[in-house]
Amino acid sequence: MIHNKQMFFIGMFFIGVLSFFTGELVTFVMLFLILISLDRLNQTIERFYHDWKENKNPPS
Repeated sequence: MIHNKQMFFIGMFFIGVLSFFTGELVTFVMLFLILISLDRLNQTIERFYHDWKENKNPPS
């Protein structure tokens, strides 16, 4: 999971630099907030899935 986060922030850094030179800083901030929200939603869904999977097949 750490590798994915590092790649995410490296990508966001490059998009941020590009947005600085094109003058689209507000768009960059909105994109960043949306992507952070989607990442947190994905983590929550994965956690629910793993909990559900463990409870569906209890150890005997």
